[in-house]
Amino acid sequence: MAPLDVRFAAGRILQPDAFVLFARVAPEHMGPISEVPALCVEVMSGNRSYDRMTKRLIYAEAGVVELWTIGSDGSVERWCGDRLSDCDLPEQYLTSPLLPGLQFAIGQLRV
Repeated sequence: MAPLDVRFAAGRILQPDAFVLFARVAPEHMGPISEVPALCVEVMSGNRSYDRMTKRLIYAEAGVVELWTIGSDGSVERWCGDRLSDCDLPEQYLTSPLLPGLQFAIGQLRV
């Protein structure tokens, strides 16, 4: 969870609010993580277009498979597919094929 720097490309270091990484990082590792997360979670800031567009495009270019954006009103967008171009708007439960068996009730998400 943030704050933790992740290097998505040369000169592109971001801090996703949360992420799932299927790689081992040594406990003594210093500096940004260089492995690309499979899933990133962004809690929408005041600059929603930066979280929704700019970060999504950087994540897609780096190879992130899935992105969840969570609004302060409890709304959720699940981005996936080629270059994170497909958007689902789950209304009851948030799930991911990357995390079989894990399920979040949308109404219980708090930001």
